Amino acid sequence: MGGRFMTETTIGVVGLGRVGRGLVTMLSRRGTKTHMYNRTAARALEMSEIAGGSVAMSPAELARECDVVCVCLAGWEATRTTYLETGGLLDDTGSGRLFIDLGTLEPAQARELNDHVTAKGHRFLYAPVAGRPVELEEGRGFVMAAGDPTGIPTAGAILSGLGTFRHVGDDPGHAAVMKLATNLLAFATLLATSEALELATTAGIDRRRALEVLEQGPATSALLTERREAFLDPGSCAVQGPIDGGLKIYEMITAFADQVGSQAPQAKATVELFAEAVAAGFGSRDVTDFGAFLRARQTVQEG
Repeated sequence: MGGRFMTETTIGVVGLGRVGRGLVTMLSRRGTKTHMYNRTAARALEMSEIAGGSVAMSPAELARECDVVCVCLAGWEATRTTYLETGGLLDDTGSGRLFIDLGTLEPAQARELNDHVTAKGHRFLYAPVAGRPVELEEGRGFVMAAGDPTGIPTAGAILSGLGTFRHVGDDPGHAAVMKLATNLLAFATLLATSEALELATTAGIDRRRALEVLEQGPATSALLTERREAFLDPGSCAVQGPIDGGLKIYEMITAFADQVGSQAPQAKATVELFAEAVAAGFGSRDVTDFGAFLRARQTVQEG
């Protein structure tokens, strides 16, 4: 199904940041050339030279040329404008296309886009993505999709190349909820591992040995293994999950929990802890290096 589908379906990618580049690169490796649009045209031209494909001069032009439009933009205002502005994705672009949004949206925002898209006679899916560019290009990411169920087979055929693909349900807002939930679990795992290592090493256990025990214990996870080097030598690896970024994510999570009436006591406690770490100058540190903040905090408390 994959090869035939990919040759018969024209695919457009709007936005060439982390997710957009990963998607275009993955599709190119599978033999599919994409139509591309980016507000900074030079980036689109550069990407077309690397991966092949064509560059559209406007979102509307791209939408007219494609059966499936994958939107990979950061920020609600940029996303909403790209859909609705003159020359935007929904401006005189006919009907019957499938729009798949892979940006970062809140549940209400995903539902609003769904209303705009379906009002124009198109189908809509919200499919947030987790993973670094290299993970997406190598098919080691994670995609959650929700929206029009008739679009799921097509979305799966395209996006499964980025990694594990999961259908969340028919409400596009539910994919946004699950993205918050997966972020909560991921940061909680990293934070708990950092605390566990701090406990073990403070008690005199060799860091490598302690990590090996945690990796083989009942709470082992793919995330723990993936970030192994960062846990072994905190501060030596590239920052992937900064504490200040984690604070913003936790603030979104707790705000949404309050909105729907769900208690999130650990998340709310973590907001206070992360805020304290940011105020102390540790905001740019990776969460795997959270132990450095805990040691500094202990020194201050004892002093």
